[in-house]
Amino acid sequence: MDAEGIDKELLEKLGNNGEMRIPFELYVSGEDKKKRIINYELWVRTKDGVFKADTRNLGTEEKDFTRLK
Repeated sequence: MDAEGIDKELLEKLGNNGEMRIPFELYVSGEDKKKRIINYELWVRTKDGVFKADTRNLGTEEKDFTRLK
């Protein structure tokens, strides 16, 4: 997952003190050939200009994502 420069972009949006929660999904397929979607939330925040980021796993669903539009 390419995240180069995302901290700079988020810092511009958050300012010196702020927070944002960003939902995102990962589409994975394991050795068992089953397709799964892993739901996450990225929680980013700044306090006095210090940037912090954490992820929260919201669950996994077995789903054939090749048919999603």
